[in-house]
Amino acid sequence: MAYSKVPQNSQVGATQIPEQIMAGSYIFAGPVKFNMAQTESVLTVAAAGTSQATAAPIGAYGSVNVTGADATAGVILPKSPAGTSITIYSAAATNVLKVYPHVGGDINDGTPNAAVSITARTPSKFTNIDGTTWAGGFVAAI
Repeated sequence: MAYSKVPQNSQVGATQIPEQIMAGSYIFAGPVKFNMAQTESVLTVAAAGTSQATAAPIGAYGSVNVTGADATAGVILPKSPAGTSITIYSAAATNVLKVYPHVGGDINDGTPNAAVSITARTPSKFTNIDGTTWAGGFVAAI
């Protein structure tokens, strides 16, 4: 695909590749790509409860920093469409965090509604495969 010169004073520095550079002005003749770091917000949730019914709900998708894990408290993944991914990081120094699927769901085709126990300070990624099953990549706590 051939690029044509862009008239002076149009799209300065936005979407073109410089063809020539003059003091204080730029003429662009092709696409310009800016590599910018992508960021997403991080939700902080305090682990709670001792069962799926009392675990702290994760109300958003993306990255979640969980505080207060004590080997009994946990979080519950939200009911969500296939393709949804959530990364969970437990900020506890050594304590296990329990992660529950949404009611009726499962993690890695395990028992419906059963929690998995993840190791502290290790990122864990959960992706909803079909609206019911969460595929989890995590380090299981022993």
